Order: sequence, then structure tokens, then C-alpha cells
Amino acid sequence: MLTLFSIPKPFVGHIGVIQRNAIESWKKQSAQLATAAQIVLVGDEIGTREAASEFGLDWIPEISTSEFGTPLISDAFRRVAEIARHPFLCYLNCDIILLGDLPAFLSHAPAAFLATAMRRTIEQEEPVDFAQSNWHESILREAESTPSDSRWSMDLFCFPTACFAELEMPPFIVGRPWWDNWLVFRACELGWPIVDLTELVTLVHQRHDYGHVPGGSGGTWYGPEANSNLALLATRNQIFGVNHATHAWVNSRLQPIDRLTVTEKVRRQMALHPRWINFYRALFAPLLAYDYIVRPALHRIGRSMRRAQRHDHPRN
Repeated sequence: MLTLFSIPKPFVGHIGVIQRNAIESWKKQSAQLATAAQIVLVGDEIGTREAASEFGLDWIPEISTSEFGTPLISDAFRRVAEIARHPFLCYLNCDIILLGDLPAFLSHAPAAFLATAMRRTIEQEEPVDFAQSNWHESILREAESTPSDSRWSMDLFCFPTACFAELEMPPFIVGRPWWDNWLVFRACELGWPIVDLTELVTLVHQRHDYGHVPGGSGGTWYGPEANSNLALLATRNQIFGVNHATHAWVNSRLQPIDRLTVTEKVRRQMALHPRWINFYRALFAPLLAYDYIVRPALHRIGRSMRRAQRHDHPRN
């Protein structure tokens, strides 16, 4: 039913621990399927071949990279789609422990869709004891005690394997912003339902540092690699998130939802219908002016006032 894949970082130190936790949880999720999932690790980072062998996973060592050696997520999608044995593809970041009942949705999924979910971040320093039958309970309790991460933090994407070619994914760099936002936009552009699975699955992000970021490539959210991804967007209006979901899996069925504000709906239409962008700008100029000019100005004024207050009333 499911081909699940990821691009691991080097299996060293704390990153190695949490990646092994994640992979083992995927194996547990696979056990819920009538046919075991095909799990694929992509790339040739330290320890990836050994992890694939230990866990009995498929391994694709070759992958195109940026000039700094960071893998291209687009090439990983393409290579996995070529060897996928199942009707659904699911990308997961390799620091995500997967809990919940993903098969419940897949067994009733529409012909075309893109599914994602919001995540929750926990501190997980040690290996999870998967030998315990209740291994997931403490992790779930800790995750549920923390608020969900940003609607832009999307670490799972699932869609039908047969639909991959329609995406025509540009050469985005993994681990840098914008590629995941573009993916949601592109699925909307194709008319696919965007399914929020947050109520069905729990994505547990294990906090880590970013020491793996190659030198000279900037940070996670800035630098030449982030700029390269941003340049692949036609406009910033193509930055979509979980809030752009058109459906959610609730009470064992797919239900339509609408969470967008009026301004977000205008942006969505501008992104999906670029030929009409000047029309939308003229029609909704006051609303957009507030969103792009007035609100940022008010935010700057408020921040300046707070700084002034702290200066006038220093702490003892």
C-alpha cells in the first residue's frame, strides 16, 4: 500500500539516535498494513547504508546535490517514484516519530490528493525502548502536552504514486525553506484535495541542532541554498501551508474545511490565477495594503514602544 522514504543526515551523535528512533517507529507503522510498507533511505551520508541493512530497508545511494553537497529533494522524489512498489508515496523527515493510524486514511483515499499534518516537538535524547509494548504512550503524552508547531512546519507529505509526474517538481534543496510550501501550492494548482491528517496521525519532531548544515551554505532559513529555493517560486504568493488544506480526515471520513482569512483567500487566488493578479490587486487593494503595509508598520511601532518602555524602566 505504502512506499515511505526519507533523506537521512549522518548517523552520528544525537542526530543518529533520533533518526534510528524515527525509522523504528515507521517499521511499527508498517506493521499496521496488510502488506508491509516499502521504506527507502536516500543518499550516502555516514551510516545510511548500514542503517538500511540493519532495518531491512531499500537504499538509493545516488542523489543529485547542490554545490554545497546538500541533496535535492526533487531528485529524491523522482528516484523513489521510479522504484516504488506501492500505490502511495509518503515522504517523512528523518527526525519524525510517526504515531497514529495512517492506513485508515489510505484505505479510503481519493484518486488524487496531497496529505500533510502539523507536528509537535519534544526533547528526546535517548533511544526509544521499542521492546516495550507501550513504547508509544510516554512519547504521545509528551507530544500532546506541547502545542503544535507552526502551520508552516510540514514534515510529512503523502500522495498517489501515479500522480507524481503531474507535480513537475523543480530542483529544490532539502532542509531549506519553500519547497514544502511550493508542494502544497502545486497540489492546489492541480486541483487535488489538500488533506490535513493532524487529527489522525501524530508527527513527533525530535528537537536537534543544525550542526549538519554545510559550511558556506548559510543557515536553515537564510543563505545561498535558501535563496536558491526561493528563486524557484514564481511569487511569494506560492507559499502555502497546512492552513490551505481543503479537507481533513475527521470521524473516519474526509470532510471539507475552510480556514483561510479573506486576505489569505485573495493571496491564494493570486497564486493560482496569476493572469488575474492585477485584477485581484485592484479589487482588494485596501485589504492588501493593510496586510502588507499597515499591519507591518503597526508591528514595528509596537516593538519600538516596548523597547522604549524597557529602556525607561530598567530592571534592578
